[in-house]
Amino acid sequence: MKRSLKNLKREGFRFIYKLSSVEEIEAVEVAVQPMWTNHKHEHGPFDIIGDVHGCGDELEALLQQLGYVAQENNSNLDTTSNTFWDYPIYTHPQGRKAIFVGDLVDRGNRIVDTLKLVHNMQEANSALCILGNHENKLMRKLDGKNVKLNHGLEQTMAELQSIMPEQQEINTWLKSLISHYVLDDGKLVVAHAGLRAELQGRGSGYVRNFALYGETTGEIDEFGFPVRYQWANEYRGKALVVYGHVPVLEAQWLNNTVDIDTGCVFGGKLTALRYPEQELVSVKAARTYYEPVKPLDTESSRNIQQQQDDVLDIKDVTGKRFIHTNVYGKIAIREDQSVAALEVMSRFAVNPKWLIYLPPTPNLAS
Repeated sequence: MKRSLKNLKREGFRFIYKLSSVEEIEAVEVAVQPMWTNHKHEHGPFDIIGDVHGCGDELEALLQQLGYVAQENNSNLDTTSNTFWDYPIYTHPQGRKAIFVGDLVDRGNRIVDTLKLVHNMQEANSALCILGNHENKLMRKLDGKNVKLNHGLEQTMAELQSIMPEQQEINTWLKSLISHYVLDDGKLVVAHAGLRAELQGRGSGYVRNFALYGETTGEIDEFGFPVRYQWANEYRGKALVVYGHVPVLEAQWLNNTVDIDTGCVFGGKLTALRYPEQELVSVKAARTYYEPVKPLDTESSRNIQQQQDDVLDIKDVTGKRFIHTNVYGKIAIREDQSVAALEVMSRFAVNPKWLIYLPPTPNLAS
C-alpha cells in the first residue's frame, strides 16, 4: 500500500486523504458522491462543438448560427473577479447548452480568445468542456515539464507570452476539466477521442488516457503518427458517443458514434452536432491556419459507415433482439426466430445494395 500511494494521482485519483491516527479515522464522515463524469441529470438540448484549435472567428460565427447571443461580462454575469477573463459571454435564449469536445488550443490565430470564451460560457453554465490531448500537453508545459514545442503548441506559447502572470490562471482552469461526460440518462457520451461502452462513466488513468488519445495499434504510419485502432468499428453501446480528435472532411457516423472534428484549423469546417435533433451545423474555415502534416481522410464517396456495413457482425443478428420502431414501439425477436431468419437469408438472399427494387420484406421467421 505504501508503494502504491505515490502512484494514485497518476491513476486518476484527484483527492487523496491520508489519515494518520485513530482519532482522525473516527472523526471521518463518508459521503457518497456521483462520479465527476456523471451528468445523467442533464437532458439538453445540447450543441456539441468539435475541435476548435484557436479558430476564434469560426467559433463565434458557429455560435451565432446556433442561436447563441453574446453579452458583455458585466456584474450580472460575473464569472470571476479577475479582469483577465473579461470577455463576452455567449448564452442561448432557449436554454441550450454547448459542449466542447476539447482541443481548444494550438495552431489557430485566436487561442487566448478561444480559452476566454469557453471559460466564461462554462462559468455562466451555458457550456460544458472536456479536456483534449492538446490541453493536456499545454498543462504539462505550464507545469514546467520538458515538452516539445510542436504540433501547434508553439503558437499557443507565443500568445501566452504576452500574459505571463495569467498563464497559471489558465492552467488552473484546464486542470478542472474532466475526461468525458455521460449525459441524458446515459444516452449521450462526449469524449475527446471517444470511449468504449465498458469505460463510460468510469474514472481511472486508463479511462482518461483512452478519452484523450484513443487506441493505437503500436505501429507508426508513413507520416510519423501512431496508427489508430478503430474502436468505433466494434462499438455496440446504447449511448451515442460524440467525439473529435481525428480530423475528417465530413462528420463521420459509425455504429452510434460520430466524429465531428472536421479540420477547421486545416482549412476545413467547424462543426456542431445538435442533440437530440442529431442535426449537423457547420461553418467553413476562413483560411488554412495550419498545414496538416497528414492529409485529411480522403476516402471514396462511401463513408466509413457504408464500408463497415459490408461486414456482418454475428452478434448483431443472434440471440434475443429488440427493435425500436416509430409506429409499433419496441418489438422483441426471439432467439429461435432470429436463427431461422439468418439461416434463410444466408442461403438465399441477395445483398440489398445490388437490388434495383427492394420489395417489402416478408416475415421470414413465420
